Formats: sequence, C-alpha cells, structure tokens
Amino acid sequence: DKLLDLGHKKDEEEPTMAAVTIFPEYADRRFPSGVPVEALIGFRNNNDGTCHVDHIRGSLIFPSSQLTYEYLQNFPGAMYNTTVSSGDEACFLYRFTADPSIGPSEYVLLLEVSYGVDEDEPNLAPNFPASGKRYLFNETVVLTHSQAPLRAQCTEFPDQYFTTEEAAILGVYLVVLCLSVAYVLWLASASTVAACSVKEKLTTDPS
Repeated sequence: DKLLDLGHKKDEEEPTMAAVTIFPEYADRRFPSGVPVEALIGFRNNNDGTCHVDHIRGSLIFPSSQLTYEYLQNFPGAMYNTTVSSGDEACFLYRFTADPSIGPSEYVLLLEVSYGVDEDEPNLAPNFPASGKRYLFNETVVLTHSQAPLRAQCTEFPDQYFTTEEAAILGVYLVVLCLSVAYVLWLASASTVAACSVKEKLTTDPS
C-alpha cells in the first residue's frame, strides 16, 4: 500500500503529514459484506508543530459517472483524540462493516481524518489549513457476498438460559404434566369403553 501525501510545506518536497492504510485480513481489498473489516492506518507528522487527530470515519460510495457519485453507506466515526508530536508516528485501528443489502461490485472506500495542527506552524501550504479533514484512503475496493456466520444474523441468546436448579424443576414439571395428560386420556378411553359396553348390553338384552 502506497504512502498517501496529505500536504506539503512551502518550498519543500517532504509532506507535512503522510498516511498509509492496510487491511491485514483482506490485502486484496475484497471485503465480504456483513463482516467487520479492520483497517490499520499509519500516520506520520512531519510538521514543526503538534498534530491532534480527533476522529476517523469512513464511507462507501458508488461513482455513477466521472463527475458524480452516490453515497451508499456512512460508517460510524471512531474517536481517538490523540496527539502526534512533530516527527512522530502513530497507528490507528478503524473498523467498519458494509451493509449486507449492498450488492457485490466495485465501490470507492473513503477513510477521512479530522485533525488540528498548532496554529503557530508557519510552514503550512496555503491549501493546508491548521484544522480540517483529509482523506486517508480514497481507492476502489470490491464488495463480495456476505460471509457472516448464521448466528451473527440471528438474535443471540445466553448460553445458559436456565440454571441447573431451574432446569431440574422444569424437568419434573414436564414429567408430571405428561403423566397427567396420559391419565386424563386413559380415563377418557375407559369411559368410552364402559359406555360402549352398556350400550351393547342394552341392545342385546330385550328385557
């Protein structure tokens, strides 16, 4: 993955800030929908002053033409509130999950950082404000069919819904209930047999 230049100092080739983004589990940038994806973002501050990383958020867009695009999903932002001193580097972990309803295809993934730089920094380029937002990642990715396990798509229940004592009481109750039902059925059957016998006797006995 290439280093992303986030801006230059005046009359210098060294970027004021640079970032690189990798996806450890999906190096080919083919992400299954409905499954959390982790992005590791390496950030380097080459400013003379301190940089404050506030938060990072992502979006999934579909370019409908060369000039227009459609936002398909905005991922929740992650707060970091981290200070990166001049010359230092930092690594940020950002997780996102593509909606399973989005069909498999090529899309553009945007990862955007909200930052602030010390205002007394004199070497910032005119188009690089002391605070604002910059894209850490702005490239094409592939969304594939969901590979989420079935249990992740269903309501999860506790592993032990009943305690051992409650399970034993429930078992006894079910046994008693089954015996009661069997007894009632036996009584009903016996009554039916007795009634049929009386009816048969009355039919065969003319007196």
